[in-house]
Amino acid sequence: MAAISLRSNRPTATVWEDSRRTERGGKPSSRSSGIGTLWVVVNMALAAGITFGITYQMQNRKMDQILQGRTDSQKKLIEATHASEEFKHRLTQTDSILETLKKKEAGTGMIINNLIHSKKELASQMTAKEKEWREEKELLLNRIKALETTNARFLARLASSDQSAIRAPVDAVKESPAMERNTEKWYLDQARNVERSKDRSGCLDGDCVLGKGTWLFDNGDVYIGSWNNSLKEGQGLYLYAHGAYYFGGWSLDLKHGRGSYQYANGHRFEGEWQDGQRHGKGKELLTNGKTVRGVWTKGRKDS
Repeated sequence: MAAISLRSNRPTATVWEDSRRTERGGKPSSRSSGIGTLWVVVNMALAAGITFGITYQMQNRKMDQILQGRTDSQKKLIEATHASEEFKHRLTQTDSILETLKKKEAGTGMIINNLIHSKKELASQMTAKEKEWREEKELLLNRIKALETTNARFLARLASSDQSAIRAPVDAVKESPAMERNTEKWYLDQARNVERSKDRSGCLDGDCVLGKGTWLFDNGDVYIGSWNNSLKEGQGLYLYAHGAYYFGGWSLDLKHGRGSYQYANGHRFEGEWQDGQRHGKGKELLTNGKTVRGVWTKGRKDS
């Protein structure tokens, strides 16, 4: 603001001269005294107005600053409120995520426990299976050895022209017909009394490797008799599931020597066998009571 001079040369000089005159003992004029007083009052009023104007402007500026500060504070308060709401929203989302993670962690823990339990069960089953496989492997190896031995014996017998060497040892000791029938009946009763089940097969009784034992096959057939290297060898009875049966000599797992085959319809053959086929002398007992005798060669009757 430009400075306003409150001084005037003449009035001031006049007042000054009047005051000098007064000091000298002179008397100022009434006109000069009135003018000086008015001038002083005017100057004082002007100074007061200027002071008021300056003060008013300063107060306005201060008020504007206060209002601006208040507006800024309100803006900052609104921004802080929005930030607080955003923070609360994010905090809520974080809590929701934490709850979801906790649930997933619980579910993952349950899955891990189930997997560990399943792993233990699988390991136990694997151990049992490995034991079972080892036993089956050992049994198969023994059977392979027995088959190799049997094959060697069979080849040796084929190379021999002596038919007596092919015959089973049961031909050496012949039972009487009555005793043979009683033995056959005993074997048949034992075979028919074997309990059959889908979950039950294999060697049920005795020694089915090198001795006498009972074997139940998967198809329901039953063999009771002698074994050699896990093959039917010697005397035994084979009962088929459909009702027919064979009783007599065995060699290399085949019907061999003297034996009888009883059909399910009552027809019967008694005679000599070789390598699983009728071979040699024999007779057929028909259901009508007739008996047909003859000679068979490799399963066929000679004319």
